[in-house]
Amino acid sequence: MAEVYRYRTLRPSSRKEISVNYKIDTTKVTTEDTLRVEIDHEENDFFQTFWFDGRDLVGKDSIHFTAVEQSDNLEIRWSSVKPRLIPPPAVITLEPVWFEMGYYVYIVMMRRDKEKYFYVGMTGDRQHETARSPFYRMAGHFSRLASSTQNQVIKALKNYWPKEDLDSLLLKVEFSYYKRLADKHQRQ
Repeated sequence: MAEVYRYRTLRPSSRKEISVNYKIDTTKVTTEDTLRVEIDHEENDFFQTFWFDGRDLVGKDSIHFTAVEQSDNLEIRWSSVKPRLIPPPAVITLEPVWFEMGYYVYIVMMRRDKEKYFYVGMTGDRQHETARSPFYRMAGHFSRLASSTQNQVIKALKNYWPKEDLDSLLLKVEFSYYKRLADKHQRQ
């Protein structure tokens, strides 16, 4: 089961049409997949996302929609198949070991398009017998408090892409965490 993406950028019509027809290829979508169609416009801030169940696309090579201009807005009208009203749920699985207190060495990989950046960190320090769990350390990385001493990921994002708005930047970067329990002898 996979999410299949299709993107369509609408361009202004030179013929002053009120509506324009578009086609989305569905040949590689299986019954177990979800098709995600993202539509934007070349000249304005229009953006919409639609989800379709793969089982509704069986036997179809493509699906079609019309972009209808209405005053200063666009309306997308689908023919032959209707999208879901809500997207499929996002599932984030947190393993119990992420909540276990201890000294861990971890790597954060930040990926945006083809660029990759890495941050290497550790839970705890030599001053204490125990350390917080990796989950709580990970949460600290995304603190927005200017006085925070643990938000290295946020600081890295601001450093790598200083001209971009942080909220929109967080939607463009994929984060992966890798951890390993630190050997007690390594701490001493």
